Amino acid sequence: MKITELITELITELIIDMPLILFISIFSIPMLLGDFAHKVVNWYVDKTTDYLLK
Repeated sequence: MKITELITELITELIIDMPLILFISIFSIPMLLGDFAHKVVNWYVDKTTDYLLK
């Protein structure tokens, strides 16, 4: 079983059990994605800077 399938199944279970968790995750997912995107951008900038300075 893939990790994504496992996560999807877990989320589905939580949605069925608790609408509150769904409500919270709707707000937290964009924050998590924003944080991840920020890390990727920082990593890319660091790599590019290292490359340009060499």
